[in-house]
Amino acid sequence: MDAFFEHGGRLIDTAHFYADWHPRGSGMSERTVGAWLRDRKIRDQVIVGTKGGHPKVDDLDHPRLSSAELEQDLSESLERLGIEQIDMYWLHMDDLHRSVEEIIGTLAAFIRDGRVKRIAASNWTTARIEAANAYAEKTGLSGFVASQPNWSLAKPNWPPTPVPGLLAMDDTALQWHVENHFPVIPYTSQATGYFSERNVAWMRGGFEGSAPLGGPKYDSPLNRQRLRQAASIAEKRGVTANQIALAFLLNQPMPVYPIIGTAKPHRIPEILEAANINLSKEELDQLIL
Repeated sequence: MDAFFEHGGRLIDTAHFYADWHPRGSGMSERTVGAWLRDRKIRDQVIVGTKGGHPKVDDLDHPRLSSAELEQDLSESLERLGIEQIDMYWLHMDDLHRSVEEIIGTLAAFIRDGRVKRIAASNWTTARIEAANAYAEKTGLSGFVASQPNWSLAKPNWPPTPVPGLLAMDDTALQWHVENHFPVIPYTSQATGYFSERNVAWMRGGFEGSAPLGGPKYDSPLNRQRLRQAASIAEKRGVTANQIALAFLLNQPMPVYPIIGTAKPHRIPEILEAANINLSKEELDQLIL
């Protein structure tokens, strides 16, 4: 996070649910971000985004978007982060059994009392986002300002999804985002390393040898072809295939802010440099042949 901030990164994405799958890990992600904000004294310089409403780790089939459940998640997130207001509060999942009117009403109360500044939707269909925002506009309430699907140059090997309720960007959703110029802040934007230099070497070896990064989730004939195209464009431009994969997202016709992640601080400058790559229409088309 220090490296990210020092190189200009200002949006941190976490969630109430993150690390719940580890023994004694509940809340660890938000507590770590909160400690970092306090230690560095940079709260006013960072946009803090967190998510609530994710099912319990031992009960993934049951959404948690009731007013009481969201109230609990928000209160705990604020305490863990050690802040008074969430800059961008995401609903981690949707619950199709609850009306958008009920959900927007709950979130409106959070905005009124000052604990949430903006709201957004993760793993929501575009139809539900549109319905929620139409209700919000009709009633003078705040609507969703962005969506957060799984999206990268590589298509995930879904279905089935690892967790019920996760959604990946598809052609129909992409068209809606383009037509509405609706911002996207996609997760897993680097396809868990599928466009890494390690995988480029694996490709050049004829896809033989050790298993690729992101293999079970992303390895497929389609994605191997996209890896080839990204590596080819990267070689011509003197950059990396991973930078090209991120540039693919950054060069879409609506605002896109990919969530990045790495365990290696020295890779942060390379990742962020993708923002300076302008791809031509021909290159964009070439990547998704």
